Amino acid sequence: NLRLGGGRTHLVELLSVVDFDKHNIGKIILWGSEETLALVEDRDRIEKRSPKEVSGNILSRTFWQTYQLSSLLEKAGVDILFSPGGTYWGGFKPSVTMSRNMHPFEWRELRRFGFSTRTLKGIIQFFAQGFSYKRTQGLIFLTNYAKSSVLRSIGDISGHTTMIPHGVSQRFKIEPKPQ
Repeated sequence: NLRLGGGRTHLVELLSVVDFDKHNIGKIILWGSEETLALVEDRDRIEKRSPKEVSGNILSRTFWQTYQLSSLLEKAGVDILFSPGGTYWGGFKPSVTMSRNMHPFEWRELRRFGFSTRTLKGIIQFFAQGFSYKRTQGLIFLTNYAKSSVLRSIGDISGHTTMIPHGVSQRFKIEPKPQ
């Protein structure tokens, strides 16, 4: 469910540096839109799959993820699901997700936008991600601030939590331009 921006960049960067042998990873199966998969470097142990529903509207993507992905994971013999987009409603276990978007958990910020589609989207994300966070077996936070804010908003969760901050790719480091 990573379709734009920083989430896709994070996924692409993560997959470009994963050390399969060091971490005893046999294979990674990546389900995503063709646009997202095209950004991921072709590597021997990364298998890319793009069901048509993943490129569809939000309803088809949500239905596919909730009702079809679990059986695909089981058929493929997957050991663990990593869902970096923050939402996973299916029944496959174990799953790990990632809290990358603080917007839905910053109510004061949401109120700044008044009654708007942006506010409505934030409220929907609050409930969708909160539900996912409570059901997952592992939840990754980028900062301690994010962890404390999210848990204060949704309450305790039963899964394990950890903090893994983003790294910054060398391609984002450039010499300052003369002014």
